[in-house]
Amino acid sequence: MNKETSSHSLQSLLSLLDNIEPSITDEQILETSLQLGEALLHHVPLESDASQSRYHEKFNLLLNDQLGKAFFHAIADQCFRSLNSKRSMDQYQYLLSLYDLPTSLSGIDRVKFLSIGSLYKKIPSYCKKAIYNYLAKQARPFFLSSQELSSKSISTPGLESNIDCYCSIPLGASDVQDHVNFYKFFAERTDLSQITINIENLLLNGQSFSFSDELQCFTSHVESILNAYIKKRKTTSSITFFLEANLYQHEEILLEAFVHLLTMKSYKNISLGIVLHSYYPDSYLAAKKICIAAKKRVKEGGNPTIITLSKGKFLKKEAQQASSGGYPQPCFLKKELTDANFKKILNLLINKSSITHTHVQVFTHNLLDIAYALVLKNKNGIDQGLSFEMVQNLSSPLRKTLINMNERVVERKTYVPKRYEQQAIITLFRKISDQSNPYSFICSTRGADSESSEWKNQAKSFENSFALMSDTPETSRLLSVQPVSLYDRFIHEPPLWFMRSDGHDVIKKALIKPTYTPITSACLKKENTQRIAKHSPHNSSSILYHYPLPEDKSIEKVLKQLKKPGPICLKLEAEKLKESITKALDYLRKNKATFIKHQVYDLAMPFYLASEQVRAAIDFGQYAINSFDPLLRGTDIDFSPVGSIFVHPHPRSALSTAAQSVFNALLCGNTIMVGADKSCVDTLYTFVSALWESGITQEQLLFLPVDDEILESVAKSDHVDMMYYFGSKKQALNLYKKRGNKGFRAELEGKNTMIITAMSDRNLAIRHLVDSSFQFSGQYPFATSLAIVEKEVFHDPSFKKSLIDAVQNLKCGPAYDPSSTITPLIGPLSPMQEETLNNTRSNAWILKPKRLDENSLLYSPGVLWGVKRGSVFHSSPLSLPVLAVMEAENLDKAIYLANNTPFGLAACLESLDIREHKQWINSIKAGSRFINIPSTSLMVKKNPICAIKGSIIGPSRSRGGPNSLIPYVKIEQKDIPKEKFPINQKVNNLTRLLEKISLSAEDLGLWYASISSYSFFFQQYKRERDLVKVMGEDHTLLYRPLKKIVFRITNKDKPLDFLRIFAATLTAHVHMEVSWEQSPDLSDKQIDWGNLLPTCRITQESHETFLNKVRLGNFQLIRTIGAPEEALYLAAANNGGRIEPGSPFSNGRFELLRYFHEIITSSTYHRFGNLGLREGEMRHPNY
Repeated sequence: MNKETSSHSLQSLLSLLDNIEPSITDEQILETSLQLGEALLHHVPLESDASQSRYHEKFNLLLNDQLGKAFFHAIADQCFRSLNSKRSMDQYQYLLSLYDLPTSLSGIDRVKFLSIGSLYKKIPSYCKKAIYNYLAKQARPFFLSSQELSSKSISTPGLESNIDCYCSIPLGASDVQDHVNFYKFFAERTDLSQITINIENLLLNGQSFSFSDELQCFTSHVESILNAYIKKRKTTSSITFFLEANLYQHEEILLEAFVHLLTMKSYKNISLGIVLHSYYPDSYLAAKKICIAAKKRVKEGGNPTIITLSKGKFLKKEAQQASSGGYPQPCFLKKELTDANFKKILNLLINKSSITHTHVQVFTHNLLDIAYALVLKNKNGIDQGLSFEMVQNLSSPLRKTLINMNERVVERKTYVPKRYEQQAIITLFRKISDQSNPYSFICSTRGADSESSEWKNQAKSFENSFALMSDTPETSRLLSVQPVSLYDRFIHEPPLWFMRSDGHDVIKKALIKPTYTPITSACLKKENTQRIAKHSPHNSSSILYHYPLPEDKSIEKVLKQLKKPGPICLKLEAEKLKESITKALDYLRKNKATFIKHQVYDLAMPFYLASEQVRAAIDFGQYAINSFDPLLRGTDIDFSPVGSIFVHPHPRSALSTAAQSVFNALLCGNTIMVGADKSCVDTLYTFVSALWESGITQEQLLFLPVDDEILESVAKSDHVDMMYYFGSKKQALNLYKKRGNKGFRAELEGKNTMIITAMSDRNLAIRHLVDSSFQFSGQYPFATSLAIVEKEVFHDPSFKKSLIDAVQNLKCGPAYDPSSTITPLIGPLSPMQEETLNNTRSNAWILKPKRLDENSLLYSPGVLWGVKRGSVFHSSPLSLPVLAVMEAENLDKAIYLANNTPFGLAACLESLDIREHKQWINSIKAGSRFINIPSTSLMVKKNPICAIKGSIIGPSRSRGGPNSLIPYVKIEQKDIPKEKFPINQKVNNLTRLLEKISLSAEDLGLWYASISSYSFFFQQYKRERDLVKVMGEDHTLLYRPLKKIVFRITNKDKPLDFLRIFAATLTAHVHMEVSWEQSPDLSDKQIDWGNLLPTCRITQESHETFLNKVRLGNFQLIRTIGAPEEALYLAAANNGGRIEPGSPFSNGRFELLRYFHEIITSSTYHRFGNLGLREGEMRHPNY
């Protein structure tokens, strides 16, 4: 570097600043900032030495290599998960074949990696260590290791140091205490000027939904750190303690905790600071609030406060979480608005009135923003109170420049404890990915000059953001959501943010115990009812309310009032029906606290789940509205109401299951009666009453408390056209038998499993396992009760210890305490549940459940370790706060154990290996499947509820999916379909039979229209469809052929009908058995049915032989053309077999759907917001 050139350039910079007058206008501020930024652009490279230039050249190559970033991130994330070196290196070889070596690698590095690829089988341990050392070497400039921290000084000469700590999200109290101890250790050092305390390191993720409890918890941890510092130093502070939140969900708690600390006299001589991110609109108001508190603090003799202003560090993660959660992104959607807010906050802080009590630390590497801050400083004549913060080793020449300009510069250093080093390396590559954003200043201007298009684009962006300052919003984007109209695309109802004041306000309202109004029903007369007391789940001796129950002899009279709707054309009445549901949804939105509190007190449901039930109820209604018009499209099908419907919602998800059935039924013109289980009468009565209040009549919607005997009476009744039951399999089979040939559908519980392999992120797996297993004290229908753990993980003592720690830290208490995760059970307990909870002598318990309250069924959570195949813990749903853990030799064995249960509701896999994902997807038998996502993460449309095997009776139509309205309408083929697609050869062969059958021209037209429509819609069904395109996640809806199908043909069935059914199954590649009552007329014409129907097994058998097969459960689906007799229904009910009667539809959408079940597979492809090679995909837009 030419010293003379550098000195002259530096003098030019200083001269620009010296010439700034206090009276300069806004236009002159803009012009001077651009000039100063350009001067910095010319000068900064002059401060770089040869070694730094080489390093940044190498770093720049990696920034511009998308494949290279993805390759190194994948290696760091996946190749060190397993303790087995052979398995680790096998993963490396797979990734190498997947990505190939990055072009950004130097020749020497390429040789190293190729050598590892050829030697990994012979010396896997050495190769694994070599890769780790290479990655650690790349990361080391950006992190402080334990070894470096133990040295005498970690500060760079001439620089102040701000240290933060990289930690994994804590799973339990011991993790939190470890993190607190790290900060206390920093506070004892003499070579630090600043310490940044991250709120995420000190809070147990997702363990509490109480704003006040979380605030108190975080504040107490910070106070313990400050107190330890005061006790050690015993002098006025020389360290500034900063508080920071990485994610928006903690911003308000952080702000409240910080303001509280500023008011405490015991800390008035300690320098305190906070980090604000300008990509949040509400950061400006936060800065104003801090200024007020800081001014008061200085007035009372305290130290000035410091605000570190950053643009924001986790934009991609915030965007991904918002897209996944179905809520507005909390950050500005335009970079120019973020930049404008950044300048707006600088204007607020860098002036003489504010700087005396609130100092500013500008955390950016953007030359134009630094220039703007310097211009404001000189304009306002400020000598002290402004400093600049930069990441360790990211922009050394810029730091040198500012130091030479006599500016105060702080270097941000990140300490990584030994046990978190691998995760920190992954984080490095996430940061590199963020820096490679084309809008990033570092990326876009590296190597640029003032005439380059990159610089001109940055200058233009700076000007635009300067002009936007006065128009920048100041309130949270979460509060600015517009209501959804009838014609908008489907948008999820935003969640309640319990860690923010708006969610906290709802909790305050919900904490007030409900006033119970007398539960009445228009269909019940007082003289024919008995009054039943409902006892509180929190106190069995306390009566919450009484509800009416009809006497046996009056039930039929009650059901008579469930009137069948009159003739109605849904296409003509669509707008009127949608409008009535929209009014009901508006009522639900305005009264969320009411519905939450009734679930909390009636069901002992935790606040978070109660709020999610309300959210799901609204989503089900809105999705039904948005799905209605697509259902009615087409001129060949006519739709009419099913008639009178009875629904028994699941007691443990009463509100959402009731809402889905009620909104769908009403929208399709039906009348519906809600049969409330004794455990949730008030919850459902509150919901039904709200719909009456919003204009839905008591003739359309009826309410009836029920018990088991009443349910049996309903099942037998001819007044009910369709019965929907949600609950236990035993009760469902009993009702199915009683129902006979009348409509029946049931969604049942499941033995939900989670497989954890050695290739999983074990900390994340534990978090997901705990979240899934203990939702609603294990009573939630989608709660995971069985973890099948691969051998290596099962015998990993740290995994076992962390799991126990995480479970032990779940707070047990009443549901009306928002901090409670484990709440009282609904009860009464079944004999199996009682035996499980009382059998605490078993050696399998590593955490025994204990009854915590004699007046309620409140039990602490339990964990069983090493349960055996075939035991009750392996095969049966428990609905208890108990997690069973099994060992499996490998993934194949784990899948076998997971499939070896009679249920098929939900299954999870925790693994980062894509090969294991494919293996699991191809083999697991469950309707709702989750990869690296908790099983309880359900959302309408995104994760429609699918069930197969013993978890469903009736058609497998996903709730909250594209076909969810179909069970609520009657479908009539009134014309031939118009959709066409070429037919396959098998159907073509079948067409030749028409020469041997006497068919009219109309019948021939029907045949050709049908098979063309079947072919067209099969093209739609065979595709894997992602209905939501969420950022960072795939949610793939699949249609898979049912197994164990039989088609019963009688001598009354028309050849055209059964030939069309053959055509449909041949088109859809469905395998089935054909049971012929006797040889058909066509057999006389010497037809080779075996060759014509290669996917069918043809049997000729008597009616009684066929019924025996059905009774034995040989068939999952029984297809008939004519109306089946009662005996066939009774035989099918033995094992839950489904009967599909009726002539085939010509429309392929509805005919093919009979032979498919729906499966949803939800998986993540992001890692902490990093999207890898899929970053450029068009995904669901954030709003």
